[in-house]
Amino acid sequence: MVSEAVDFDSMNFHIQKLGAALNDFITGNVLESQSRGCATKFITWFDTFTPCA
Repeated sequence: MVSEAVDFDSMNFHIQKLGAALNDFITGNVLESQSRGCATKFITWFDTFTPCA
């Protein structure tokens, strides 16, 4: 893992997305249900998350 190049742009992007989700949670913003039933925006975002390879 140490020998792999670090993708700082991707890392910063995901940190910002996580920060926004946490801020929404802290402020009590109500998330709308998705078409999957009880899924939330966070779950939808998390499903699209791609970890660094």
